[in-house]
Amino acid sequence: MVFNLQRSMAATSAAGTSTKKECAKYVRQYIEAGGISTAGRPGYAWAYRSYLPSIGWQHFTTLTGLAQQLQFTKTMVRPGDIAVMNHGQYGHICVWNGRCWVSDFVQRNMWVYPGQGTCYIFRYTGKITNQPFNPEIKLNQPPPPFPYEKLVKPTEDLVAALTSFNNPIDALISETKTERI
Repeated sequence: MVFNLQRSMAATSAAGTSTKKECAKYVRQYIEAGGISTAGRPGYAWAYRSYLPSIGWQHFTTLTGLAQQLQFTKTMVRPGDIAVMNHGQYGHICVWNGRCWVSDFVQRNMWVYPGQGTCYIFRYTGKITNQPFNPEIKLNQPPPPFPYEKLVKPTEDLVAALTSFNNPIDALISETKTERI
């Protein structure tokens, strides 16, 4: 499977400013936006710890406490890294989008709860593309012809109209001779 990192990270713009308690749903949507199927996915965040390896994310490291989490975020994190944490009944899951940790909301830190906690970091190990997504581009077809006929240099009429204004560049414009290409 090829994971389109750019499309996935662009999807994180859907994150809000406060939690909706739907972190697993949003991270799943980010994964799917990158072209990875999440068929058979679990229903809650903590269960993604055992599910992610089945779709190409491998356990990379385990971070305990805020100091380790901040150090990892400053030095080793990559866009697309996913953090899973066991907290409360359902846990929490978030993804690094290149600027911040994001789940159903934009987070200040990886760990969003009071106190210290343990985060399990997963990194995609399959093939990654950063190809921009444009639904209008059809694969295996030549691009449409470029409309060269629409490229026109200013004509003398245009130069004359521009020089009718009293401004400091009048002299420069009046000396310019242009023609159609």
